[in-house]
Amino acid sequence: MDRISQPLFVIAALVVFAAAAAIIYVYLKRKEKKEAFDEIVENAGRLFEERSSSKALQGHQNVLEQINKKSNPLLYAQVNHRIGISYRRLAEEADNEKNLILAIDSYEEALSVYAGGTVATVPNEEMPSDEYAMIWFDIGNALWALSELRDEQVNIQKAINAYEHVLKIYNMENNPVKYGTVQNSLGLAYWELSPLSNKEENLSKAAAAYEEAIRSGTFDKYPRACAEINHNIGLVLWELSALRDKKESLTKAAAFTEASIRLIDMDKDPVQYAIAQDHLAGIYDDLSEVTDNKAETLIKAVAAYEEALKVRTPVEYPIEYAVLKNCMGNTFGALTDSGGSEVYMMKAVAAFKDALKIYTPEDFPKDYAMTMNNLGNAYTLLSEKQETEGNLKLAVYAFKEALKIYSPEELEYLHTQSNMGNAFLALSEVCDKEEHLMKAVRSYEKALKIETANQLPFKYAQTQYNLGIACHALSNMQNKKENLNKAAYAFEKAMGVYTPEDNHMKYAEIKNRLDSILQNLTTIGQ
Repeated sequence: MDRISQPLFVIAALVVFAAAAAIIYVYLKRKEKKEAFDEIVENAGRLFEERSSSKALQGHQNVLEQINKKSNPLLYAQVNHRIGISYRRLAEEADNEKNLILAIDSYEEALSVYAGGTVATVPNEEMPSDEYAMIWFDIGNALWALSELRDEQVNIQKAINAYEHVLKIYNMENNPVKYGTVQNSLGLAYWELSPLSNKEENLSKAAAAYEEAIRSGTFDKYPRACAEINHNIGLVLWELSALRDKKESLTKAAAFTEASIRLIDMDKDPVQYAIAQDHLAGIYDDLSEVTDNKAETLIKAVAAYEEALKVRTPVEYPIEYAVLKNCMGNTFGALTDSGGSEVYMMKAVAAFKDALKIYTPEDFPKDYAMTMNNLGNAYTLLSEKQETEGNLKLAVYAFKEALKIYSPEELEYLHTQSNMGNAFLALSEVCDKEEHLMKAVRSYEKALKIETANQLPFKYAQTQYNLGIACHALSNMQNKKENLNKAAYAFEKAMGVYTPEDNHMKYAEIKNRLDSILQNLTTIGQ
Protein backbone atom coordinates (compact mmCIF):
# COMPACT_ATOMS: atom_id res chain seq x y z
CA MET A 1 0.00 0.00 0.00
CA ASP A 2 1.52 3.35 -1.00
CA ARG A 3 1.80 6.28 1.39
CA ILE A 4 -1.08 8.18 -0.27
CA SER A 5 -3.66 5.37 -0.05
CA GLN A 6 -2.75 4.40 3.55
CA PRO A 7 -4.32 7.53 5.18
CA LEU A 8 -7.38 7.14 3.02
CA PHE A 9 -7.84 3.54 4.22
CA VAL A 10 -7.53 4.66 7.82
CA ILE A 11 -10.08 7.37 7.27
CA ALA A 12 -12.48 4.92 5.59
CA ALA A 13 -12.03 2.45 8.40
CA LEU A 14 -12.72 5.13 10.94
CA VAL A 15 -15.87 6.13 9.05
CA VAL A 16 -17.09 2.53 8.92
CA PHE A 17 -16.27 2.07 12.57
CA ALA A 18 -18.10 5.28 13.49
CA ALA A 19 -21.14 4.25 11.43
CA ALA A 20 -21.16 0.81 13.04
CA ALA A 21 -20.79 2.38 16.45
CA ALA A 22 -23.69 4.71 15.69
CA ILE A 23 -25.84 1.79 14.57
CA ILE A 24 -24.94 -0.17 17.67
CA TYR A 25 -25.64 2.86 19.83
CA VAL A 26 -29.05 3.41 18.23
CA TYR A 27 -29.82 -0.31 18.54
CA LEU A 28 -28.81 -0.36 22.19
CA LYS A 29 -30.80 2.78 22.91
CA ARG A 30 -33.85 1.33 21.18
CA LYS A 31 -33.38 -1.94 23.02
CA GLU A 32 -33.02 -0.05 26.27
CA LYS A 33 -36.16 1.97 25.52
CA LYS A 34 -38.09 -1.16 24.51
CA GLU A 35 -36.96 -2.98 27.64
CA ALA A 36 -38.01 0.03 29.71
CA PHE A 37 -41.36 0.14 27.89
CA ASP A 38 -41.85 -3.61 28.30
CA GLU A 39 -41.09 -3.21 31.97
CA ILE A 40 -43.73 -0.46 32.26
CA VAL A 41 -46.27 -2.69 30.49
CA GLU A 42 -45.33 -5.70 32.60
CA ASN A 43 -45.49 -3.70 35.82
CA ALA A 44 -48.89 -2.28 34.89
CA GLY A 45 -50.12 -5.78 34.09
CA ARG A 46 -48.83 -7.15 37.39
CA LEU A 47 -50.58 -4.38 39.34
CA PHE A 48 -53.75 -5.07 37.37
CA GLU A 49 -53.66 -8.77 38.22
CA GLU A 50 -53.04 -7.89 41.87
CA ARG A 51 -56.18 -5.69 41.72
CA SER A 52 -54.16 -2.72 42.94
CA SER A 53 -56.56 -0.49 41.07
CA SER A 54 -55.09 2.99 41.60
CA LYS A 55 -51.53 1.91 40.80
CA ALA A 56 -52.69 -0.22 37.87
CA LEU A 57 -54.60 2.76 36.53
CA GLN A 58 -51.52 4.99 36.73
CA GLY A 59 -49.34 2.28 35.20
CA HIS A 60 -51.60 1.82 32.19
CA GLN A 61 -51.93 5.56 31.74
CA ASN A 62 -48.11 5.68 31.57
CA VAL A 63 -48.25 3.05 28.84
CA LEU A 64 -50.79 5.13 26.88
CA GLU A 65 -48.41 8.08 26.90
CA GLN A 66 -45.93 6.07 24.85
CA ILE A 67 -48.21 4.51 22.25
CA ASN A 68 -50.95 5.60 19.89
CA LYS A 69 -53.98 4.01 18.33
CA LYS A 70 -52.59 3.94 14.80
CA SER A 71 -49.18 2.37 15.44
CA ASN A 72 -50.22 -0.20 18.05
CA PRO A 73 -54.00 -0.61 17.91
CA LEU A 74 -54.30 -3.93 19.75
CA LEU A 75 -52.22 -2.80 22.72
CA TYR A 76 -54.04 0.54 22.71
CA ALA A 77 -57.38 -1.26 22.93
CA GLN A 78 -56.16 -3.64 25.62
CA VAL A 79 -54.71 -0.84 27.75
CA ASN A 80 -57.90 1.23 27.54
CA HIS A 81 -59.91 -1.86 28.40
CA ARG A 82 -57.81 -2.40 31.52
CA ILE A 83 -58.06 1.27 32.44
CA GLY A 84 -61.83 0.90 32.25
CA ILE A 85 -61.73 -2.17 34.48
CA SER A 86 -59.54 -0.31 36.97
CA TYR A 87 -62.00 2.58 37.10
CA ARG A 88 -64.82 0.04 37.53
CA ARG A 89 -63.00 -1.47 40.49
CA LEU A 90 -62.35 1.96 41.98
CA ALA A 91 -66.06 2.73 41.68
CA GLU A 92 -66.69 -0.03 44.20
CA GLU A 93 -64.55 1.87 46.71
CA ALA A 94 -65.37 5.56 46.20
CA ASP A 95 -66.74 8.19 43.80
CA ASN A 96 -69.03 5.58 42.27
CA GLU A 97 -70.70 7.67 39.58
CA LYS A 98 -67.56 9.53 38.49
CA ASN A 99 -65.47 6.36 38.22
CA LEU A 100 -68.20 4.45 36.41
CA ILE A 101 -68.46 7.20 33.80
CA LEU A 102 -64.67 7.19 33.38
CA ALA A 103 -64.78 3.40 33.04
CA ILE A 104 -67.40 3.61 30.29
CA ASP A 105 -65.41 6.30 28.48
CA SER A 106 -62.32 4.08 28.56
CA TYR A 107 -64.21 1.05 27.29
CA GLU A 108 -65.62 3.10 24.43
CA GLU A 109 -62.14 4.36 23.58
CA ALA A 110 -60.99 0.74 23.44
CA LEU A 111 -63.85 -0.09 21.10
CA SER A 112 -62.94 2.80 18.81
CA VAL A 113 -59.92 0.78 17.70
CA TYR A 114 -62.24 -1.72 16.07
CA ALA A 115 -63.90 0.89 13.87
CA GLY A 116 -61.20 3.40 13.11
CA GLY A 117 -62.13 6.10 15.58
CA THR A 118 -65.75 5.43 16.52
CA VAL A 119 -67.33 2.93 18.86
CA ALA A 120 -67.44 -0.36 17.00
CA THR A 121 -70.67 -2.25 16.56
CA VAL A 122 -69.00 -4.94 14.48
CA PRO A 123 -65.39 -6.06 15.10
CA ASN A 124 -62.77 -5.50 12.43
CA GLU A 125 -61.78 -8.82 10.86
CA GLU A 126 -58.15 -8.15 11.81
CA MET A 127 -59.00 -7.58 15.47
CA PRO A 128 -59.58 -10.34 18.06
CA SER A 129 -63.32 -10.78 18.53
CA ASP A 130 -62.98 -12.17 22.08
CA GLU A 131 -61.44 -8.95 23.37
CA TYR A 132 -64.10 -6.98 21.52
CA ALA A 133 -66.89 -9.04 23.06
CA MET A 134 -65.55 -8.72 26.58
CA ILE A 135 -65.25 -4.95 26.26
CA TRP A 136 -68.95 -4.79 25.37
CA PHE A 137 -69.74 -7.10 28.30
CA ASP A 138 -67.84 -4.82 30.68
CA ILE A 139 -69.63 -1.77 29.26
CA GLY A 140 -72.92 -3.51 29.99
CA ASN A 141 -71.90 -4.23 33.57
CA ALA A 142 -70.73 -0.64 34.12
CA LEU A 143 -73.95 0.78 32.70
CA TRP A 144 -75.91 -1.61 34.91
CA ALA A 145 -74.08 -0.30 37.96
CA LEU A 146 -74.56 3.30 36.79
CA SER A 147 -78.32 2.70 36.45
CA GLU A 148 -78.49 2.28 40.22
CA LEU A 149 -77.19 5.83 40.64
CA ARG A 150 -78.86 7.79 37.84
CA ASP A 151 -81.00 7.58 34.70
CA GLU A 152 -82.15 4.08 35.62
CA GLN A 153 -84.25 3.23 32.59
CA VAL A 154 -81.86 4.77 30.05
CA ASN A 155 -78.79 3.06 31.46
CA ILE A 156 -80.45 -0.35 31.84
CA GLN A 157 -81.54 -0.16 28.22
CA LYS A 158 -77.96 0.76 27.22
CA ALA A 159 -76.68 -2.19 29.25
CA ILE A 160 -79.09 -4.48 27.40
CA ASN A 161 -77.83 -3.14 24.06
CA ALA A 162 -74.26 -3.84 25.18
CA TYR A 163 -75.07 -7.43 26.19
CA GLU A 164 -76.79 -7.98 22.84
CA HIS A 165 -73.59 -6.86 21.08
CA VAL A 166 -71.72 -9.58 22.97
CA LEU A 167 -74.23 -12.15 21.77
CA LYS A 168 -73.34 -11.26 18.19
CA ILE A 169 -69.98 -12.89 18.94
CA TYR A 170 -70.85 -15.71 21.34
CA ASN A 171 -73.47 -18.37 20.74
CA MET A 172 -74.37 -21.79 22.07
CA GLU A 173 -71.96 -23.51 19.67
CA ASN A 174 -68.78 -21.41 19.73
CA ASN A 175 -68.69 -20.50 23.43
CA PRO A 176 -71.57 -21.87 25.53
CA VAL A 177 -70.00 -20.73 28.81
CA LYS A 178 -69.75 -17.06 27.91
CA TYR A 179 -73.03 -17.25 26.01
CA GLY A 180 -74.78 -18.53 29.14
CA THR A 181 -73.11 -15.93 31.35
CA VAL A 182 -74.25 -13.07 29.13
CA GLN A 183 -77.77 -14.48 28.83
CA ASN A 184 -77.98 -14.56 32.63
CA SER A 185 -76.99 -10.88 32.81
CA LEU A 186 -79.45 -10.08 30.04
CA GLY A 187 -82.25 -11.82 31.93
CA LEU A 188 -81.59 -9.80 35.04
CA ALA A 189 -81.45 -6.56 33.04
CA TYR A 190 -84.78 -7.19 31.32
CA TRP A 191 -86.31 -8.09 34.68
CA GLU A 192 -85.12 -4.83 36.22
CA LEU A 193 -86.36 -2.88 33.21
CA SER A 194 -89.85 -4.42 33.35
CA PRO A 195 -91.31 -2.14 36.07
CA LEU A 196 -90.08 0.91 34.15
CA SER A 197 -91.42 0.18 30.66
CA ASN A 198 -93.23 -2.47 28.60
CA LYS A 199 -93.65 -4.75 31.61
CA GLU A 200 -95.12 -7.78 29.88
CA GLU A 201 -92.67 -7.67 26.96
CA ASN A 202 -89.61 -7.24 29.18
CA LEU A 203 -90.67 -9.97 31.60
CA SER A 204 -91.09 -12.32 28.64
CA LYS A 205 -87.61 -11.41 27.39
CA ALA A 206 -86.18 -11.89 30.88
CA ALA A 207 -87.66 -15.39 31.13
CA ALA A 208 -86.38 -16.29 27.65
CA ALA A 209 -82.85 -15.06 28.44
CA TYR A 210 -82.74 -16.95 31.74
CA GLU A 211 -83.94 -20.12 30.02
CA GLU A 212 -81.14 -19.72 27.45
CA ALA A 213 -78.65 -19.37 30.31
CA ILE A 214 -79.88 -22.68 31.76
CA ARG A 215 -79.94 -24.36 28.35
CA SER A 216 -76.30 -23.40 27.73
CA GLY A 217 -75.16 -25.74 30.50
CA THR A 218 -72.80 -23.04 31.76
CA PHE A 219 -73.99 -23.40 35.33
CA ASP A 220 -74.39 -27.17 35.49
CA LYS A 221 -71.19 -27.52 37.51
CA TYR A 222 -72.28 -24.74 39.87
CA PRO A 223 -75.47 -25.89 41.61
CA ARG A 224 -75.88 -22.74 43.69
CA ALA A 225 -75.75 -20.47 40.62
CA CYS A 226 -77.99 -22.83 38.66
CA ALA A 227 -80.46 -22.86 41.55
CA GLU A 228 -80.50 -19.05 41.60
CA ILE A 229 -81.23 -18.80 37.88
CA ASN A 230 -84.04 -21.37 38.07
CA HIS A 231 -85.44 -19.47 41.03
CA ASN A 232 -85.29 -16.20 39.10
CA ILE A 233 -87.11 -17.74 36.13
CA GLY A 234 -89.81 -18.89 38.54
CA LEU A 235 -90.17 -15.41 39.99
CA VAL A 236 -90.30 -13.76 36.56
CA LEU A 237 -92.97 -16.18 35.37
CA TRP A 238 -94.92 -15.70 38.60
CA GLU A 239 -94.91 -11.96 37.96
CA LEU A 240 -95.81 -12.50 34.30
CA SER A 241 -98.80 -14.65 35.32
CA ALA A 242 -100.60 -11.53 36.52
CA LEU A 243 -100.46 -10.14 32.96
CA ARG A 244 -101.07 -13.12 30.69
CA ASP A 245 -101.44 -16.89 30.41
CA LYS A 246 -101.96 -17.22 34.17
CA LYS A 247 -102.27 -20.98 34.40
CA GLU A 248 -99.44 -21.73 31.97
CA SER A 249 -97.10 -19.16 33.50
CA LEU A 250 -97.75 -20.36 37.07
CA THR A 251 -97.31 -24.01 36.09
CA LYS A 252 -93.93 -23.22 34.55
CA ALA A 253 -93.03 -21.00 37.52
CA ALA A 254 -93.70 -23.90 39.89
CA ALA A 255 -91.59 -26.27 37.78
CA PHE A 256 -88.58 -23.94 37.68
CA THR A 257 -88.84 -23.17 41.38
CA GLU A 258 -88.97 -26.87 42.19
CA ALA A 259 -85.89 -27.38 40.01
CA SER A 260 -84.18 -24.66 42.01
CA ILE A 261 -85.08 -26.31 45.31
CA ARG A 262 -83.66 -29.66 44.18
CA LEU A 263 -80.29 -27.95 43.74
CA ILE A 264 -80.25 -26.27 47.15
CA ASP A 265 -78.72 -28.06 50.13
CA MET A 266 -80.84 -27.01 53.12
CA ASP A 267 -77.98 -27.67 55.54
CA LYS A 268 -75.48 -25.55 53.59
CA ASP A 269 -77.81 -22.82 52.39
CA PRO A 270 -80.86 -22.82 54.69
CA VAL A 271 -81.96 -19.23 54.03
CA GLN A 272 -82.08 -19.66 50.25
CA TYR A 273 -83.91 -22.97 50.74
CA ALA A 274 -86.56 -21.30 52.90
CA ILE A 275 -86.99 -18.38 50.49
CA ALA A 276 -87.45 -20.73 47.52
CA GLN A 277 -89.98 -22.87 49.43
CA ASP A 278 -91.88 -19.74 50.49
CA HIS A 279 -92.07 -18.56 46.88
CA LEU A 280 -93.13 -22.03 45.71
CA ALA A 281 -95.97 -21.99 48.23
CA GLY A 282 -97.13 -18.58 46.97
CA ILE A 283 -97.03 -19.79 43.37
CA TYR A 284 -99.14 -22.84 44.27
CA ASP A 285 -101.60 -20.61 46.16
CA ASP A 286 -102.11 -18.54 43.03
CA LEU A 287 -102.21 -21.59 40.77
CA SER A 288 -104.98 -23.10 42.90
CA GLU A 289 -107.28 -20.30 41.71
CA VAL A 290 -107.08 -21.37 38.06
CA THR A 291 -106.37 -25.10 38.10
CA ASP A 292 -108.86 -27.94 38.07
CA ASN A 293 -106.97 -29.61 40.92
CA LYS A 294 -107.54 -26.88 43.50
CA ALA A 295 -107.27 -28.99 46.67
CA GLU A 296 -104.22 -30.91 45.44
CA THR A 297 -102.46 -27.67 44.53
CA LEU A 298 -103.26 -26.09 47.91
CA ILE A 299 -101.87 -29.16 49.69
CA LYS A 300 -98.63 -28.66 47.73
CA ALA A 301 -98.59 -25.05 48.95
CA VAL A 302 -98.99 -26.19 52.55
CA ALA A 303 -96.13 -28.68 52.12
CA ALA A 304 -93.88 -25.90 50.81
CA TYR A 305 -94.76 -23.63 53.75
CA GLU A 306 -93.93 -26.46 56.13
CA GLU A 307 -90.54 -26.92 54.48
CA ALA A 308 -89.83 -23.20 54.80
CA LEU A 309 -90.79 -23.37 58.49
CA LYS A 310 -88.05 -25.94 59.10
CA VAL A 311 -85.68 -23.00 58.68
CA ARG A 312 -87.84 -20.03 59.66
CA THR A 313 -88.27 -20.93 63.32
CA PRO A 314 -89.90 -18.52 65.79
CA VAL A 315 -86.64 -18.23 67.71
CA GLU A 316 -84.24 -17.52 64.83
CA TYR A 317 -86.57 -15.80 62.35
CA PRO A 318 -89.63 -14.59 64.28
CA ILE A 319 -90.91 -12.13 61.65
CA GLU A 320 -90.51 -14.55 58.75
CA TYR A 321 -92.08 -17.28 60.89
CA ALA A 322 -95.15 -15.12 61.52
CA VAL A 323 -95.49 -14.24 57.82
CA LEU A 324 -95.34 -17.91 56.85
CA LYS A 325 -97.86 -18.90 59.52
CA ASN A 326 -100.26 -16.20 58.36
CA CYS A 327 -99.96 -17.33 54.74
CA MET A 328 -100.36 -20.96 55.74
CA GLY A 329 -103.52 -20.07 57.66
CA ASN A 330 -104.99 -18.50 54.53
CA THR A 331 -104.10 -21.61 52.52
CA PHE A 332 -105.82 -23.87 55.06
CA GLY A 333 -108.85 -21.57 54.82
CA ALA A 334 -108.87 -21.94 51.03
CA LEU A 335 -108.71 -25.71 51.44
CA THR A 336 -111.86 -25.55 53.56
CA ASP A 337 -113.58 -23.39 50.96
CA SER A 338 -112.74 -25.96 48.29
CA GLY A 339 -114.62 -28.65 50.18
CA GLY A 340 -111.89 -29.82 52.53
CA SER A 341 -112.36 -31.18 56.01
CA GLU A 342 -113.04 -28.98 59.01
CA VAL A 343 -109.63 -30.16 60.20
CA TYR A 344 -108.11 -27.71 57.72
CA MET A 345 -110.08 -24.85 59.26
CA MET A 346 -108.88 -25.84 62.72
CA LYS A 347 -105.33 -25.83 61.35
CA ALA A 348 -105.98 -22.36 59.93
CA VAL A 349 -107.03 -21.12 63.37
CA ALA A 350 -103.92 -22.68 64.90
CA ALA A 351 -101.66 -21.09 62.27
CA PHE A 352 -103.09 -17.61 62.84
CA LYS A 353 -102.70 -18.02 66.59
CA ASP A 354 -99.06 -18.99 66.07
CA ALA A 355 -98.54 -15.82 64.05
CA LEU A 356 -100.13 -13.77 66.83
CA LYS A 357 -97.46 -14.98 69.23
CA ILE A 358 -95.11 -12.75 67.25
CA TYR A 359 -97.52 -10.09 66.02
CA THR A 360 -98.42 -8.26 69.20
CA PRO A 361 -100.51 -5.07 69.06
CA GLU A 362 -97.67 -3.16 70.73
CA ASP A 363 -94.85 -4.23 68.40
CA PHE A 364 -96.66 -4.95 65.11
CA PRO A 365 -100.07 -3.24 65.24
CA LYS A 366 -100.92 -3.50 61.54
CA ASP A 367 -99.79 -7.11 61.28
CA TYR A 368 -101.69 -7.88 64.46
CA ALA A 369 -104.86 -6.35 62.99
CA MET A 370 -104.45 -8.19 59.67
CA THR A 371 -103.96 -11.52 61.41
CA MET A 372 -106.88 -10.90 63.76
CA ASN A 373 -109.08 -10.24 60.75
CA ASN A 374 -107.86 -13.49 59.19
CA LEU A 375 -108.50 -15.32 62.46
CA GLY A 376 -112.02 -13.90 62.57
CA ASN A 377 -112.69 -15.21 59.07
CA ALA A 378 -111.31 -18.60 60.07
CA TYR A 379 -113.64 -18.80 63.09
CA THR A 380 -116.57 -17.77 60.88
CA LEU A 381 -115.83 -20.62 58.47
CA LEU A 382 -115.26 -23.07 61.33
CA SER A 383 -118.65 -22.12 62.75
CA GLU A 384 -120.23 -23.72 59.70
CA LYS A 385 -118.71 -27.05 60.73
CA GLN A 386 -118.86 -27.04 64.53
CA GLU A 387 -119.80 -25.01 67.64
CA THR A 388 -121.60 -22.38 65.61
CA GLU A 389 -122.37 -19.89 68.35
CA GLY A 390 -119.05 -20.21 70.16
CA ASN A 391 -116.94 -19.85 67.03
CA LEU A 392 -118.97 -16.91 65.74
CA LYS A 393 -118.48 -15.09 69.05
CA LEU A 394 -114.75 -15.77 68.81
CA ALA A 395 -114.86 -14.35 65.27
CA VAL A 396 -116.57 -11.17 66.52
CA TYR A 397 -113.92 -10.79 69.22
CA ALA A 398 -111.13 -11.12 66.63
CA PHE A 399 -112.74 -8.55 64.34
CA LYS A 400 -113.16 -6.11 67.22
CA GLU A 401 -109.47 -6.50 68.07
CA ALA A 402 -108.55 -5.66 64.48
CA LEU A 403 -110.82 -2.61 64.51
CA LYS A 404 -108.94 -1.24 67.51
CA ILE A 405 -106.03 -0.72 65.11
CA TYR A 406 -107.70 0.24 61.83
CA SER A 407 -109.05 3.75 61.35
CA PRO A 408 -112.32 4.42 59.46
CA GLU A 409 -110.36 5.92 56.55
CA GLU A 410 -108.55 2.65 55.76
CA LEU A 411 -109.78 0.02 53.32
CA GLU A 412 -108.90 -2.64 55.88
CA TYR A 413 -111.49 -1.06 58.17
CA LEU A 414 -114.13 -1.62 55.48
CA HIS A 415 -113.17 -5.27 55.07
CA THR A 416 -113.13 -5.94 58.79
CA GLN A 417 -116.44 -4.19 59.47
CA SER A 418 -118.02 -6.10 56.60
CA ASN A 419 -116.60 -9.38 57.91
CA MET A 420 -117.90 -8.62 61.39
CA GLY A 421 -121.32 -7.86 59.89
CA ASN A 422 -121.26 -11.34 58.33
CA ALA A 423 -120.51 -12.88 61.73
CA PHE A 424 -123.35 -10.96 63.41
CA LEU A 425 -125.71 -11.95 60.58
CA ALA A 426 -124.81 -15.61 61.07
CA LEU A 427 -125.18 -15.24 64.86
CA SER A 428 -128.70 -13.90 64.37
CA GLU A 429 -129.65 -17.35 63.09
CA VAL A 430 -128.68 -19.07 66.36
CA CYS A 431 -129.27 -16.59 69.19
CA ASP A 432 -130.52 -13.10 70.07
CA LYS A 433 -131.80 -12.56 66.54
CA GLU A 434 -132.90 -8.94 66.77
CA GLU A 435 -129.81 -7.78 68.67
CA HIS A 436 -127.42 -9.43 66.24
CA LEU A 437 -129.29 -8.22 63.18
CA MET A 438 -129.05 -4.65 64.48
CA LYS A 439 -125.31 -5.13 65.05
CA ALA A 440 -124.92 -6.59 61.56
CA VAL A 441 -126.68 -3.56 60.05
CA ARG A 442 -124.43 -1.16 61.97
CA SER A 443 -121.30 -2.98 60.84
CA TYR A 444 -122.33 -2.96 57.19
CA GLU A 445 -123.28 0.71 57.35
CA LYS A 446 -119.93 1.63 58.89
CA ALA A 447 -118.18 -0.32 56.16
CA LEU A 448 -120.13 1.49 53.46
CA LYS A 449 -119.15 4.92 54.75
CA ILE A 450 -115.93 4.40 52.80
CA GLU A 451 -116.59 5.12 49.13
CA THR A 452 -115.45 1.98 47.32
CA ALA A 453 -118.03 1.53 44.54
CA ASN A 454 -115.39 2.32 41.91
CA GLN A 455 -112.29 1.03 43.68
CA LEU A 456 -113.70 -2.28 44.95
CA PRO A 457 -117.00 -2.72 43.13
CA PHE A 458 -117.67 -6.35 44.03
CA LYS A 459 -116.78 -5.90 47.71
CA TYR A 460 -119.07 -2.87 47.73
CA ALA A 461 -121.87 -4.81 46.03
CA GLN A 462 -121.55 -7.81 48.34
CA THR A 463 -121.67 -5.57 51.40
CA GLN A 464 -124.76 -3.80 50.04
CA TYR A 465 -126.35 -7.19 49.37
CA ASN A 466 -125.62 -8.41 52.90
CA LEU A 467 -127.00 -5.15 54.32
CA GLY A 468 -130.16 -5.71 52.30
CA ILE A 469 -130.49 -9.24 53.75
CA ALA A 470 -130.01 -7.96 57.31
CA CYS A 471 -132.45 -5.03 56.93
CA HIS A 472 -135.05 -7.26 55.31
CA ALA A 473 -134.83 -9.75 58.20
CA LEU A 474 -134.88 -6.95 60.77
CA SER A 475 -138.03 -5.47 59.16
CA ASN A 476 -139.96 -8.45 60.52
CA MET A 477 -139.01 -7.42 64.05
CA GLN A 478 -138.96 -3.60 64.15
CA ASN A 479 -139.49 -0.45 62.07
CA LYS A 480 -140.88 -2.47 59.19
CA LYS A 481 -141.27 0.28 56.60
CA GLU A 482 -137.94 1.94 57.42
CA ASN A 483 -136.00 -1.31 57.25
CA LEU A 484 -137.74 -2.44 54.05
CA ASN A 485 -136.80 0.86 52.42
CA LYS A 486 -133.20 0.45 53.57
CA ALA A 487 -133.19 -3.11 52.22
CA ALA A 488 -134.59 -1.98 48.88
CA TYR A 489 -132.00 0.79 48.58
CA ALA A 490 -129.17 -1.64 49.39
CA PHE A 491 -130.36 -4.21 46.84
CA GLU A 492 -130.65 -1.52 44.16
CA LYS A 493 -127.05 -0.47 44.81
CA ALA A 494 -125.91 -4.09 44.60
CA MET A 495 -127.72 -4.52 41.28
CA GLY A 496 -125.66 -1.63 39.90
CA VAL A 497 -122.66 -3.97 40.02
CA TYR A 498 -124.26 -7.41 39.61
CA THR A 499 -125.64 -6.73 36.12
CA PRO A 500 -127.57 -9.34 34.13
CA GLU A 501 -124.75 -9.40 31.58
CA ASP A 502 -121.95 -10.03 34.09
CA ASN A 503 -123.68 -12.11 36.76
CA HIS A 504 -127.12 -13.22 35.61
CA MET A 505 -127.88 -15.56 38.52
CA LYS A 506 -126.92 -13.10 41.26
CA TYR A 507 -128.79 -10.31 39.50
CA ALA A 508 -131.93 -12.46 39.22
CA GLU A 509 -131.77 -13.40 42.91
CA ILE A 510 -131.44 -9.78 44.04
CA LYS A 511 -134.20 -8.66 41.68
CA ASN A 512 -136.58 -11.27 43.12
CA ARG A 513 -135.80 -10.06 46.64
CA LEU A 514 -136.25 -6.44 45.59
CA ASP A 515 -139.56 -7.15 43.86
CA SER A 516 -140.83 -8.88 47.01
CA ILE A 517 -139.81 -5.92 49.18
CA LEU A 518 -141.40 -3.39 46.82
CA GLN A 519 -144.62 -5.39 46.87
CA ASN A 520 -144.57 -5.38 50.69
CA LEU A 521 -143.99 -1.63 50.69
CA THR A 522 -146.93 -1.16 48.35
CA THR A 523 -149.10 -3.19 50.69
CA ILE A 524 -147.96 -1.17 53.68
CA GLY A 525 -148.65 2.07 51.80
CA GLN A 526 -152.21 0.96 51.11
